[in-house]
Amino acid sequence: MAKKKRNKRRTKKELEGVEREPNGRVRRSSTPKTDPRLVGIWARIRHYGVRPSDATDPEAGHAVGRAYLAGKLKHHHLDAAKRYSEIHGSAMMALQASDSLAVSDRSTPNLEESLEYVDWAIRVTAEWRMIQARLKDLGLEWAVFRCVIHNHDAETVGLAAVDHGLAVVADILGVKKMRQNVAQKDVDKSSKM
Repeated sequence: MAKKKRNKRRTKKELEGVEREPNGRVRRSSTPKTDPRLVGIWARIRHYGVRPSDATDPEAGHAVGRAYLAGKLKHHHLDAAKRYSEIHGSAMMALQASDSLAVSDRSTPNLEESLEYVDWAIRVTAEWRMIQARLKDLGLEWAVFRCVIHNHDAETVGLAAVDHGLAVVADILGVKKMRQNVAQKDVDKSSKM
């Protein structure tokens, strides 16, 4: 009579000290796992010409931030661009404009909105339209819009137009004055110590 062969399977316990995938399998890849943020960092370096030292900065992710890191725009321009982007997003929500990048749940809008929402929507839309009208009067509407919202490079759009347009937005929103007040408070605090 022949001897029976024992079908002994290797288990996870027997393979100690082996790198594993998140599902528990032994990692088959011979290359070590890299940080996923490196893909974005190298894309900024390769496609936008950002210096490697600046590529890790979150500001390098958008056109105004890249111009700021290159020394072509000032910090109040960057603050004005962020506020303009926030106001634009809020105004589009208030107008219930469709966003091509947003995931739609295909629900119907609520026609019986609360009074707080209606007040907020009117206020935000009026502020956005005031900024747009001022920029349009100066002929800077598309330069600022393309650079801040569509993320086109400031040099491509026209650096002088973007610089002037964001300075106007900063003046309308009072961004430069707020930055000066914060800087003055920091100086006062350091002088008291």
